[in-house]
Amino acid sequence: MEGFEIYIIIFSVQIFRYALTTLRFALMARGEKIVNTMISFVLSISYILLVAKVFANLTTDPWQAVTYVLGSVVGTYIGMVFDEVSGLGQDILTVIVDIEKGNKLIDDIRKKGYAVTVVEGKGIKDDRYVLLIAINRKKEKKLMKTILKDDETAVVLRESVTTVGGYY
Repeated sequence: MEGFEIYIIIFSVQIFRYALTTLRFALMARGEKIVNTMISFVLSISYILLVAKVFANLTTDPWQAVTYVLGSVVGTYIGMVFDEVSGLGQDILTVIVDIEKGNKLIDDIRKKGYAVTVVEGKGIKDDRYVLLIAINRKKEKKLMKTILKDDETAVVLRESVTTVGGYY
């Protein structure tokens, strides 16, 4: 199989590998040990087989290496899009808002069923509320619309987290 099919196979396997690698990192950050280990096994086997094939033909067919790299780039992008769309896991949103707008925002967030912890903070010019909101990533875009509707100047930070105890 040394015709055009080899390029399609290399490109497709690399897309699959890098998309799976991106998913693996997301699962690792969320503490998914068993699934992560199985994915790592598949990635390692596919890497060894694919790299052996590309290196064996590096001098006679350098386009295989180019195809390998292009598959890596496209696979990384697809993996990132999948991670964003799938909404796996939880995040903590840290929202910094003006106190005057913050009271309405806090009420709106709680009415929608989200847990929010409020901390008072001191900005350079004004006092602020710092809101801490634990949220499933699938619901994040909907909540962002509420936040920006109530305060378009809100500063929003997002961190991926793993729950280690308790619940809300």
